[in-house]
Amino acid sequence: MPVAAGLAGGSTNAAAVIKGISEMYSLNLSKEDMKEIGLKLGADVPFFFEGGTCLAEGIGEKLTKLNNISCYIVLAKPPINVSTKYVYQNLKLDEITHHPDTKRIIDYIKYNDIKMLATSMVNVLENVTVKEYSVIYEIKNIMMEFGALGSLMSGSGPSVFGIFEERADAIKCHNRLRDYIKEVFVVNTVDRGV
Repeated sequence: MPVAAGLAGGSTNAAAVIKGISEMYSLNLSKEDMKEIGLKLGADVPFFFEGGTCLAEGIGEKLTKLNNISCYIVLAKPPINVSTKYVYQNLKLDEITHHPDTKRIIDYIKYNDIKMLATSMVNVLENVTVKEYSVIYEIKNIMMEFGALGSLMSGSGPSVFGIFEERADAIKCHNRLRDYIKEVFVVNTVDRGV
């Protein structure tokens, strides 16, 4: 996976190290113990012990397991670096008119309605990042042209993901994006953590 991509790679690694140490030294840490240790390293680390589809609340440490969604994802990381600090400093929440509807998203997950889930996704941080880096908008458009049900920037960027029902469509999109972006991947969702 790409680094500095807005995909929580560092947090995933932290969770894997905690679990690895527990196993190597026969500590027999429970999932809850590992989550508690992980939270001290980062707000999203506990998620990686749970995995699957979860609602994260608080600073990310309060996790509610939801139905798992099965689909293919195309991930593309353009060759740019995005400053998370800059994005948050320039985010003007009072000017944003389109916000995520968490309740509706949870309902789509509950009923396994991937199409409605994908078309209902919102990332308010795109309001800042896309203005600075038009390549993010271009990637989203290519994903949609190649059959993505929805496409969104991950976190503060720069990675972009597209949700696909069919692997063949995801592969075609991957191949098209590889024409001008080096870091493009086709993955599928999983229902477990580290």
